[in-house]
Amino acid sequence: MLSKVIWGWNGGVVTTQLFCKDGKVIDIHLSKPPPTCPAHDISHFICGFHTNLEWDFSIDPNHIAEYNAVFMEHLLLLYYGYPNLDDSELLEQINAISKHMNWFAHEYYKIPQTFGSKYNNDYLKEQFLSKLDSTITSKFYYSFYCATYLVEELKLEQNEIKIQLTLDPNTAIVDESCKSYIDRIKKLGN
Repeated sequence: MLSKVIWGWNGGVVTTQLFCKDGKVIDIHLSKPPPTCPAHDISHFICGFHTNLEWDFSIDPNHIAEYNAVFMEHLLLLYYGYPNLDDSELLEQINAISKHMNWFAHEYYKIPQTFGSKYNNDYLKEQFLSKLDSTITSKFYYSFYCATYLVEELKLEQNEIKIQLTLDPNTAIVDESCKSYIDRIKKLGN
């Protein structure tokens, strides 16, 4: 579990310091851009601040960590793009995300084939939503927002993005609107 993250993306060069609850510090330096966008990294970290969501992209196989990060990324992108959906519209979007996650689990990462048939999309979705903490997630929404804004609004390419963020639950402030949104997603998604 993470206690703090110092992360930077500088033209595709990614540097990360992961501070773990057990005192371990992990330094990661990527000199080439990863195959994902900056917000995906933030999604991994948000999962890593949860006490019981797999998040570590470096483990092998990292399929459950990727599932969780992609699910987190999609939920936060939904809030980023559509913060004022009513319940029926939100449920429709949750179902669309669930359909995508089913494809991701079964066709792209082949999670049931790797981990056993119990790890179908219904199980993975239930596990993710039951462990999703709206307070933790909303504390780091601003970091996700900043990384997303560079791509979605400024239309920057990976090699143009320059951002440095510190994710620290001790200094992060709960985004009450995001927290409420995540609580609604948990309620409607189950």
